[in-house]
Order: sequence, then structure tokens, then C-alpha cells
Amino acid sequence: MRQRLVAELPADSERVLAVIDPFLVGTPIWAQPATLLEGAGRQVSVYSDITPELPVDSLTAAAADAADFGAQVIVAVGGGSALDAGKLIALLLAHGGPLSRYYGENRVPGPVLPVVALPTTAGTGSEVTPVAVIADSERELKVGVSSPYLVPAVALVDPELTMAAPASVTAFAGIDALVHAVESYTAAPFSSEAATDSAAAVPVFTGRNVLTAGLSLQAAGRIHRWLPVAVRDGGDRRARAELSVGALQAGIAFGPTGTHLSHALQYPIGALTKTPHGLGTGCCFPTCWTFSRRMPRPPCGSASSVRRSASRQIRAPSWRRWSNSTASSGSHRTWPSWASSAGKLPASSSSRSSRSGSWRSLRCRLTPCCCTRSWTTPWPAR
Repeated sequence: MRQRLVAELPADSERVLAVIDPFLVGTPIWAQPATLLEGAGRQVSVYSDITPELPVDSLTAAAADAADFGAQVIVAVGGGSALDAGKLIALLLAHGGPLSRYYGENRVPGPVLPVVALPTTAGTGSEVTPVAVIADSERELKVGVSSPYLVPAVALVDPELTMAAPASVTAFAGIDALVHAVESYTAAPFSSEAATDSAAAVPVFTGRNVLTAGLSLQAAGRIHRWLPVAVRDGGDRRARAELSVGALQAGIAFGPTGTHLSHALQYPIGALTKTPHGLGTGCCFPTCWTFSRRMPRPPCGSASSVRRSASRQIRAPSWRRWSNSTASSGSHRTWPSWASSAGKLPASSSSRSSRSGSWRSLRCRLTPCCCTRSWTTPWPAR
């Protein structure tokens, strides 16, 4: 897949800005693309000052240096932070700063520099989504810039690039992808009746639709089956490939639908605690769904047909085993042992629901979202 990098670049792009995770510089993961680019006569400038929480000032400085270099295309290689950095630098190069002008939805005025994304983790989905997240120190919050213009021009998803990810990174990224799939599937459809101004732009995130629902289910099925395998054995190529596909499917699904509770909570929590994004969303996940199940059911349309599809595609026996085994033992564990050991996740939860870790706990009720305009939609009982 990496061999296609040069072929996917715009024909007139002679100057390439490479945005790379710092620990990848000097490794074969970057050496091969760098050789291909230089062999094709491209001038390459490398920016690797990437941190898990992207500070606004560092991105502004990087964009200034890229403008002096005359970058015409951006190649982003790394995890979600590197890909988000590449997207935001492309935005600043095209439209100028400050970044705060673009916080929120639909505030990017037009196309940005082309971005070619090569993810090295299977989780964030940033290579196919219209959002980038940064840390604003003045507001003490993680904030998002959401616009269809931020979707990378090309995504080269090569499972071989994820082989070196340690167990903790694999677990956190995979759990984040699972939350993407679930929250995409449980986002309520956008209703034009909810729009107060008919002339207003359609939101970036418009809720679940018939195309994304199937992708969400397939993504969740792949991730729940193969994530434990990849965490236990990082050299399992089949597991890595399946996770890459699952994370990509989840990214394509939540790109138009949006996410809700777990991500909404993680934005302020992550800014305060500096926890990895996947760890934060994962820790919030069981409690969010326990809470959402207790909300009264709204008078909205039935999702029974999709629920039947879910039962056919995802049996999810491991989720039930976690909850059933812990319920019989009196424990309130909500995460499997492989996730706790890989990423040192908390071994217990304050939730008293014996089914807080089960797939059926996703039969949720209407729950307001504080990070998008989406709501979770009910999964009626059979």
C-alpha cells in the first residue's frame, strides 16, 4: 500500500510537508515513504513535533514554517494526533489563522491543502473523518474543528504500519474504534424539522442513516473479535488486518453521524487529566450506556429492523460472558482482563448493573449529546 504513495500525490506537487509522529523518524515505517518521495524528485520537509494533546501554538508555528517551505501537499504518518495535525496545518496554510476561527462546525470557508493520510494505529479513523481535535490551553478544553473540507484527499490504510504498535496503544485505539462504531450506530437520524432556519447549513454530523448502520455493525463485530487477539499477539497479521478494516469502517460510519456521550465526556476529562483518548472514551463507555438505558423511551420511530440485523451480524458472546461471569461472582468488572492488563484499565466500576458490559446494554434510551447535535436512539426489546 505504501508503494502507492507517490502515485496518489497531485501531479503538480513538488514540495511535500511530512507530518510524522516523532518516534517514527528514522524507522522503516517512514524510511520507505521518504525514499519513494525523494526518488520521485519531491522535496520533503519533515515536521515531527507531535504531542498527544495538540497545542494550538505548536500548530500555528508549524504552519508558518510550512508556508516558508512552500508546501503543496501534506503527507501525515502516525496515530490520530499526527493525522489531525496534518489536517489542521493544511487548513492554516489554505486559509490562515487563528485556529479559533474554525472551532465548531462548518466554519472552514473552502478546500484545504491536499492531505494524504497513512495511519499507524487502528482506532481514530482520522484518515477518513471531517474532524480534527486540538487542545486549547486558554480554554482548558479539547476542541474540535469539523468540516467536510478536512477529510483527507487520500487514505492509505496499510495494516503493516500498525504491527509495531505496543499492546497498550493497540488496546486504547481499538476500544476507541469500538466506541466510534457503537455511538455511530446509536446516533439518532437527523430531522429537518429540528432545523430552526431552513437556510442554515446542514450540520457536519447528521446522525445514523441506512448506509452507516451496516458499517457500524460490521466494525463492531470485527473489533470485538480481533482486538483481544492483537493485544495478546501484536505479530498476528490477520488480527492487525481485521482491526485496520474495522477501524476504517467505524471511521467512515461516524464521519457523517457523529459521536456522543463517551466522546463528549472525554473532551474535558482528557484536557484535565492528559489521558490517552481511547483510554478515556473506553473508561466512560460502560457508565454512559448504563445511564442511557435508564432514560425514558422517546416517542420516536422503531429501530427493530436494524436491531434484527444486529442480532444476525453480531452475536458478541464475549461481552455477555464478561457481564454474566462477573455477575455470578459478585464483581462489577466491566472490562475484560486483556484490556485491563494491556492498558492498566480500572478493574471495577461503580455501576451496579450486572449487564453494564454486555452488548445488549446498548439497547439504550434517548440521551442528550453535549458534543454534537445527535441523540442516542432506542433499541427496543424483542
